[in-house]
Amino acid sequence: MKTNIIEHKMVFNCNAETLYWILMNENLHSEVMGAEAKIENFVGGKFSVFDGYAHGETIGLIKYKIIIQNWQFDEDGWPEAHFSVCCFELVEINDQTTLHFIHKGVPMHLIDSLTKGWENYYWSPINNYLKEREKN
Repeated sequence: MKTNIIEHKMVFNCNAETLYWILMNENLHSEVMGAEAKIENFVGGKFSVFDGYAHGETIGLIKYKIIIQNWQFDEDGWPEAHFSVCCFELVEINDQTTLHFIHKGVPMHLIDSLTKGWENYYWSPINNYLKEREKN
């Protein structure tokens, strides 16, 4: 099976601690994304997000800096035993956090849909949540 990489780099108007907890706290993740998440926040911890659409295991953590996880998706055409690897690198500068996101091992035929999925179901909801938080 041929795979490829999805890579995004964006800046969020929050500190790295806030972004880290949006990604790694199941209650906050559920609130921000609008779907149930179960997340064990430790290396070896399991996770399930978007009502079970994606699940996996955390394989590396440096608090507020790096999250590395194996991901598997309930997506048409996703090979049953295949896990991809997502790396979230957070770099805080002046109360903003740059996220460098790399998703490796994505089946070629799913690159477009998963690229749009990350944008629509992760990055946009995070930005919307942060904008609402600034208003309050």
